[in-house]
Amino acid sequence: MRKINKRVVSLGILAALVLSMTACSSGTTTSSTADAGDDTASTAGDTSTAEGGETSGTSNVGGEIEWLHIWPEYDEIWTEAVADFEAETGAKINVIAISWDKLSNSLQTYFAAGDAPDVMATFGTGTYKAMGAIENLTPYLTANDNEWLNQFSPSAIGVGKVGDDYYGIPLRSSATLLMYNKTIMDENGWTEPANQAEFEELMGKIKEAGYTPLICPGNPEGYQIAAVGNNLAEHELYKSGKLETPEYLTGHVSDLSAEFTTAAAKLREWFNNGYIDAAAPGMTREEAQQSFLTQKGVFFFANNNEYSDYVSGAEEAGFELGFMAMPAPDGVPTIVNNLGSDTWMLNASSENKDTAIAWLKYLSSDEFMQKFADETGSVVGNKNVTYSNPDVQQFADIFSSVNSYKVNTDYVSNACNVDINMEFVNFLLDPSYTPEAFGEYAANAWAQNIAENAN
Repeated sequence: MRKINKRVVSLGILAALVLSMTACSSGTTTSSTADAGDDTASTAGDTSTAEGGETSGTSNVGGEIEWLHIWPEYDEIWTEAVADFEAETGAKINVIAISWDKLSNSLQTYFAAGDAPDVMATFGTGTYKAMGAIENLTPYLTANDNEWLNQFSPSAIGVGKVGDDYYGIPLRSSATLLMYNKTIMDENGWTEPANQAEFEELMGKIKEAGYTPLICPGNPEGYQIAAVGNNLAEHELYKSGKLETPEYLTGHVSDLSAEFTTAAAKLREWFNNGYIDAAAPGMTREEAQQSFLTQKGVFFFANNNEYSDYVSGAEEAGFELGFMAMPAPDGVPTIVNNLGSDTWMLNASSENKDTAIAWLKYLSSDEFMQKFADETGSVVGNKNVTYSNPDVQQFADIFSSVNSYKVNTDYVSNACNVDINMEFVNFLLDPSYTPEAFGEYAANAWAQNIAENAN
């Protein structure tokens, strides 16, 4: 499989909290002008606390903590990890397992009631940092000459960074990539397109051959239709020079109507040309997967954390799976859509921070991360992990080397994200809905979001 050798950029447009199949947050390097209030309450404590203890890096490990995660499908892994940690430390971990789609509402409820768990999964730390609700982990990470910090790839640990400080510990990295039926490609003499123009030419050939070029479901909440549209917008943001501006990175976005107008026009063109199936706006994730695995289509947006599932499905169906990033226009670097990391954060009000830190160190250790990677096929945040599968290793190589950008989630509400995602679907369903009107809608949605949510 051909390596992606271009300079790769990751951008999590619109916070990308619902675009990924695993709902990952996006980006890594960002600055913040948000005023989170008094940081004293969210300071991790002095470095002496962070430096003590052989197992945990803390001096008073014991007692009980609550730990909330969103991956019940890995229950066997978590059960074993908890048992090992409890046996090693004498501490007790009370486990709360919920599905990922309930995380946002659950965290809001917990924090409002003042009884949030000690350690929690999150898709992004900016909002909770702005609330003063989570611990600044920088003193722990940088203790002993950055001993803990140096375990992580910059792109993974950066997801939990706000300004100059770290508020999250990465579990695994993921991104939305194009998976494709390599067998159909090879049988027809088609090769991976090097740029957007070649991709469009290839999609035309695929359609003529009787296949759906690009499978991207729109149900629920805009789903991957929005992933395609946002990826196209990201290309335009790069071209306009807005991608790296402090205004954009802190969520105080300038007018994005022109970029979204162009993206919407390109999305409509692909839809009208039959490159995207006419049924896509109402298609569910499960229907899209079935269409791809029954070889009705060639390209399919999927998250790398699901790669092993698709490999198995492709093997059963009798074809080989390939993957690549969305091809970019000439002069634009390849953009890895929705690159981010599943992240842990520490409740600033935890009464047992020593044990909570010890648990975070266990979860991010070389030993546990290697085990998690081996058993799940995930690309993890720990840079010392190796991958026996060459495709997964390629994912890791890409993710560890990207230049990443994200909109600061202090200023991006999930409601805004969902609204714009769904608007991409509405746009395709209504031929009278002009690209210019869509661009204006997106710009106004951003402006309203900033007015309602910025501190």
